[in-house]
Amino acid sequence: MLPVLTKTAENRHPKGVVGVISPWNYPLALTAMDVLPALAAGNTVVQKPDNQTALSALWLHELAAEAGLPADVWQVVLGRGSVIGDAIVDESDYVCFTGSTPTGKRMAGQIAGQLTSYSLELGGKNPMVVLPDADISKAASGAVTACFSSAGQLCVAVERIYVHESIHDEFVRTLAERTKEITLGGALNYRADVGSLTSQDQLDTVSSHVDDARAAGATVVTGGRPRPDIGPLFYEPTVLTGVTEKAKLFREETFGPVVSVYSYSDVDEAIARATTRSSASTPACGPATPAAARRWPRGSRRARSTSTRATPPRSAPWACRWAA
Repeated sequence: MLPVLTKTAENRHPKGVVGVISPWNYPLALTAMDVLPALAAGNTVVQKPDNQTALSALWLHELAAEAGLPADVWQVVLGRGSVIGDAIVDESDYVCFTGSTPTGKRMAGQIAGQLTSYSLELGGKNPMVVLPDADISKAASGAVTACFSSAGQLCVAVERIYVHESIHDEFVRTLAERTKEITLGGALNYRADVGSLTSQDQLDTVSSHVDDARAAGATVVTGGRPRPDIGPLFYEPTVLTGVTEKAKLFREETFGPVVSVYSYSDVDEAIARATTRSSASTPACGPATPAAARRWPRGSRRARSTSTRATPPRSAPWACRWAA
């Protein structure tokens, strides 16, 4: 190619049919975030929302039709993923999936055989690191929000916290106190802090993880039991220490209101432990100030990410998030 004598143009084309498989826990937001950009780029969409919260997607679909979206450009199909999921993957030119890591891995293998494109937003066992100079009160309050919002049923929920040994005991006490203040409830009056789990299967998973960790030597600092007196699927926000590698809670995503707290001696150790286990969609660090985040060791890829990407607001100095 010769300068001046040649010309380059970039033409953007729609992918074609975009298959969107959405979870139950953000039914309106993820429908809007995944479907609408695909439509705006000129694609057609086949969406399979989770059956538990399909009405939210159907409502947005109805609004789009009322606003003038051509018929059949966005189609919503309902059914179990195990029954219709493969058909959506096989027939789509691009697949957008939000869900569990095991399902995402299986789908990635299936899609790879077709050489089509995809994006996956998966779960993980998200870590939070509390540095020795952290404000313990603010870090504990932030951890309560990060761990127990939506009863922990979020792909961004923190499930393990690494705290410097110099402040570990005080942090655990403060976290336990804040956790005990949480109000459980299922009424629609906005007076409760944490609501119900979504299914019996999820309650069984949470209960088994906590019971298994306790049997392997862990200490339940607070919580640790179902609350059928409030509702059939309620489980107390739970904090544990001393969780060992033998426990399922140590390595598997719980997806419930449960967090385990670990002690560390130096930041390199904390980074290694936070980033070498189960994949995490949103790791977090807890320094006292943004400047403290920039002092993390530069020898770690995760530390570099923290120091260059962390821009926490002044109102939340405990929270520095970076891309996993």
